[in-house]
Amino acid sequence: MAAFDEPTTVPKPVAGFDPARAAIGPLERLVLSSVDGLASVAEVAAASGLDAGDVCTVLGRLAELGALEPATPSPVTEPAPPPPDPTTAAPAAPSGGGWDRALLDEPGDLDLDVRNMVLDLFHALDEFDHYQLLGVARDADRKAIKSAYYGLAARLHTDRYFGKNLGSFKSKMEAVFGRITVAHDTLAAKQRRAEYDEYLKDRDRSRAYEKLLQWATVDSASPTPMPRAAATPAQPRILPPPPPSRAVPPAPPPSRAGGLLDRALQPSQASPRAPVAPVPPAAPAAPAAPPSEPKLVAPAGPVPLSPEQERARRLAAAQRLAGNRVSAARMVAANPSAPRIAAPTAEATRAATETLKVRYQDSVEAARRATIKRLVDGADEAISKEDFVTAANHLRVALTHADEAELRAKYESVNLKAREILADTYLKQAAYEESQEKWREAGATYAKAADARPGDPNIAAKAANAMRRDGRDLHAAARFGEVAVQKNPASAEFRVTLGLVYFDAGLLLRAKSELEQAVRLAPDDSKAKELLVRVKSAIG
Repeated sequence: MAAFDEPTTVPKPVAGFDPARAAIGPLERLVLSSVDGLASVAEVAAASGLDAGDVCTVLGRLAELGALEPATPSPVTEPAPPPPDPTTAAPAAPSGGGWDRALLDEPGDLDLDVRNMVLDLFHALDEFDHYQLLGVARDADRKAIKSAYYGLAARLHTDRYFGKNLGSFKSKMEAVFGRITVAHDTLAAKQRRAEYDEYLKDRDRSRAYEKLLQWATVDSASPTPMPRAAATPAQPRILPPPPPSRAVPPAPPPSRAGGLLDRALQPSQASPRAPVAPVPPAAPAAPAAPPSEPKLVAPAGPVPLSPEQERARRLAAAQRLAGNRVSAARMVAANPSAPRIAAPTAEATRAATETLKVRYQDSVEAARRATIKRLVDGADEAISKEDFVTAANHLRVALTHADEAELRAKYESVNLKAREILADTYLKQAAYEESQEKWREAGATYAKAADARPGDPNIAAKAANAMRRDGRDLHAAARFGEVAVQKNPASAEFRVTLGLVYFDAGLLLRAKSELEQAVRLAPDDSKAKELLVRVKSAIG
């Protein structure tokens, strides 16, 4: 985890890692989905809605599994550069991505840079919003928008290449410039731009909600994320005591026997800056004089050690390297007068091991409960602000730590409210796309709304109508139309929609059946009657 402790560190996905084969839970999958090799740890935490500490833990776990590796720290954020000049550069798009580069060699009168620009924009029309298409920022003023538009027109309008061979690029340039014109007309008008900006907010919000709720059903059988200490459980070990500190310890009192080992160890216990050696004992004083304390004086240079002192010094060094675990026999041999310490029994060793194991398990459990409490508290705070999407995300992560009935019930309740919010966001987004006759986008968004609110037949009917108008997937349009009719068979409007889908798909008999029922339900519906006449005429 240390590699991802810094918030500016950028996690980088490892090529070839298969999440489907790895034993990762929903929490790891959520974090992994936010890692793109560009976002920093802090940005991954913000995108996933998780606590930064939890994200660091999960990133460390993924790194151990071989899914990630640390890249270089993210550079310091600097002010965004000004929008590029459309007269000299195209809007940002990967050159040569998603299209056949052989088109660049097609015979014609277009310059190579214009060909690249046309192909990049043409294949990004479904992805770029109006601002990206014009190459301006979302806060660009009207002057910058018009400047960008006229700069692109000078390069991409087909009238500029009158009489020249444009080949297959002509149709692509017309499609691109048509979208550029729509972008300009939308952003240059105050009211239309406000509506479009609101649409973009709804779209961005729905995408963020999708990311938070993409693992909506928590797999209780998946591995539960635990603190890093529990990632590779091992039997508790009784570690040797640490080596003696380099700090100068207090001088031990001389043993009553004045053993050789006590005196020999004194050089290693003295300050390294001023090594000292024991002063040979002085001649016995007169009986009346009290015995004087031994004094240590700093010699002028190194003092040679006697064989006994050298042996004791080596024994002390071995004792330090072995963690003070010198055998009793050697200690007795070195200092016969030292008290003997009995070796621990097997029962005492087992008891100590069991105590350490219990303490370890208690610490893991305490950390787990603390994490759950923090997540639940965060969910409660989000609920108080009616931010049910964030609350559902907190509770979902909490369930990966403990799949408890009460916690799951709370999550299901909040998640239902979050999906309702997501459905409302989809409906607003789809309504705008429908008003702009962007039928493909509207059909896809209505389909998402129907998935978030499956019990609403009106949404299913809207999805069927948008997909029919788009005409690319009439099978999907029929499925949504059938769902709407099944949920509300008394609706003539739903049967007309389904009849139109069947008619466009060439299923004339099915279309006739649905329209006949629509006329019976609404005898005054002129639209249903006209469509029925058309279908009967087509059948012959």
